[in-house]
Amino acid sequence: MTLAQEFNSLNGLIVSRKTLEDLLMKAEKEKHTVVSKRVIKVLQAFADDTFLIEINNLIEPYGLNGVDAEMLLPTLEYISENHNDGLNAVSPDEIYNYITDLIINTIKKVGHLPWQKEWRGSGASNSVMNYVSKKEYTGANFILNFDIKFDENKQPYLVPADFIQPYYLTFNQIEEAKAKLKKGSKARRVIYYTLIHDYHSEHLKFKTNDNKKFGDFVKSNGLTKEDLKKNLTKFPVLKYYNVFRADDCEGLKFPAVKERKITNPIAEAQAIIDGFKNPPKYTNIGDRAYYRPSTDELNMPTIEAFTSEAFYYSTFFHEAVHSTGAEHRLHRDMTGTRSGGGSGNYAFEELIAELGAVFLCSESGILFHTKENSAKYLKSWNNHLIDELNDDNRFFLKASAQAQKASNHILGREVANAETKEKVEEKTIERPVIEPSAKVAPIKKAIVKPIVKRKAKQKIKQPDLFGGLSGAVKKNKQLVVKETIVKPIKEKAIVAKPIAKENVNRNSLAYKMANKPTKVDYFKIENKDIAEFLGEIEHKEKESIVISLTGGQGSMKTRMCFQFMNALAQNYKVGHASIEEHPESSLYYSKAEEYLNAKALQNIEAPEIKSVSDLDKLIRNNDIIIIDSFSKMQEMHKGFEVDKDLRKKYDGKLFIVIFQQTTDGKMRGGSKSQFDADVVLFTEKKADYRQNYIWADKNRYQNKPLDTLKFNIFNKKLERGEPEAVAEPLRTKKLSFTVN
Repeated sequence: MTLAQEFNSLNGLIVSRKTLEDLLMKAEKEKHTVVSKRVIKVLQAFADDTFLIEINNLIEPYGLNGVDAEMLLPTLEYISENHNDGLNAVSPDEIYNYITDLIINTIKKVGHLPWQKEWRGSGASNSVMNYVSKKEYTGANFILNFDIKFDENKQPYLVPADFIQPYYLTFNQIEEAKAKLKKGSKARRVIYYTLIHDYHSEHLKFKTNDNKKFGDFVKSNGLTKEDLKKNLTKFPVLKYYNVFRADDCEGLKFPAVKERKITNPIAEAQAIIDGFKNPPKYTNIGDRAYYRPSTDELNMPTIEAFTSEAFYYSTFFHEAVHSTGAEHRLHRDMTGTRSGGGSGNYAFEELIAELGAVFLCSESGILFHTKENSAKYLKSWNNHLIDELNDDNRFFLKASAQAQKASNHILGREVANAETKEKVEEKTIERPVIEPSAKVAPIKKAIVKPIVKRKAKQKIKQPDLFGGLSGAVKKNKQLVVKETIVKPIKEKAIVAKPIAKENVNRNSLAYKMANKPTKVDYFKIENKDIAEFLGEIEHKEKESIVISLTGGQGSMKTRMCFQFMNALAQNYKVGHASIEEHPESSLYYSKAEEYLNAKALQNIEAPEIKSVSDLDKLIRNNDIIIIDSFSKMQEMHKGFEVDKDLRKKYDGKLFIVIFQQTTDGKMRGGSKSQFDADVVLFTEKKADYRQNYIWADKNRYQNKPLDTLKFNIFNKKLERGEPEAVAEPLRTKKLSFTVN
């Protein structure tokens, strides 16, 4: 459920103050300022513990939140339109998934991205554009530069496009040009956005996407700036329209093609470099091309060292895009390094630089060469990119947006979209900490003038976008929170009424939720070191918890599971689905003797698992279930998934699932299911097996820093301190948050 849907579902419900506070925290994390503004108003106005919520006017389900708006809007076209006549609405996540799937399918089908081997732009600036407006397609619409084909499974993938004329037209534009569309021509989507102006006061209600109509409404009703500030909400909505290639039309007229000298493209490329305002220091030392953030230096071999002039300039553009990430330019996270083995930060920054170089090569009319175009590098890079895309469906879109911003910075085109600039402002809100029984002081607002140039505070791992109130500090029992909000925000959006206790239906679900018990039940773990390592894992009646344990061969995963079983079987019934190792083998018995005490042996059930029905019976008979291993379950039941077949199917269980790791560091059965776990553990194999240890890459139930805790499997003890660096395949990323 998206935040907008969660907010809308409150309408007509009785909810507690805690429910609203939790919703406010979510809205702050997502920068969804329309929701946060409305909830703050209720919490400020009332000190009651229970409310009846009546939402006068629901949040649009396709309204962008602050994070998505900041990422997408500067690269998209704004269109003012009539609210009733608007075209198809589309959710941001639909866009993310569509483009992400295209990129993944392209790499799997072709082996590389379409521009990494051959990519030629078209037209005056070498990028496709609209036939009528002559505007280039940027941002999410960048893929219009490539053709889409379908494989035998009808999965789409990108291929280089051979344009005769670099234009697209809508169907209406084709008719207006008195041209004809060829039979069988396929449409492509162009993503754009419009702003909904929603005025809602006690006496007036008006809603439109049309700027002119809204202006007429304001004038005819004599509305003042104060009226608009109090009662108007403006928020962007993504939509799309269909376009067709000009090459698929008959009867169109095109401007004469200007002859271009062979030297012009190189001259234009040099002009881009020369026009870079406030560039880094350029050096020509040795035979390596690099940008060094610490000294703000861009080093390039001489042009004579390259096999072609185009290769020289595409490499220069790659490093120049890197340099835009410096703090005094666009301020990206530049902590990733090549030594990181393909870390998320490094992969993200490299994709930004590669895309930015593609854009600049297109701008200057030269062929793009990937910086390192060896087959081995491309295979490694594209395989890693697939992993990143699977973990974060916004990875490519975020990189392309940052690449567009970097290219615009180098080209001196940093003026934001007029509508985006109009609606975004920086505002600091001093919001009181909400005490259940105390009256809340009014919210103080300090308004700062709109900022046109904004530094991108890009963090690569997804949690930085939604990882809590990152700008909050305690001050005189108040939280000071910085947020980017859509201006102006409507004030009267929720009517909250305290409920007389005698009128409350105590059997209603809303009442039960509002008065749910605050006491939390945790799994009891007898071994103190294991208990400290795992943290306080909640024992929930209506939800199951999943712990994944991954490692290579010989990293002692099974031995660690026996230690978990012994610690948990002191208080719970434990079922062991030992599929990798037969539960009646001598190897199994030897581990049981070594790790399990008498009480644990009484509480552990270890039948032979031959089918899903055997596993189902074991799960229903026990509180805690260890599955060894996930890949074996997938062999028994094709499509077996952690989320669908364990967490959602059973209530109140704790699952520990082993994932086997191949020699190249990949997870058998796929990484997606592993990352669905609530706790993600890895075993690390050392040359001396007595040094093998287990560590947590994700644990929502652990309050201590994860990098300070590792458990020595051989010594059966918790070691506190800094864990050793691990290779990239042992990392995990969180999937991006989905919001409409």
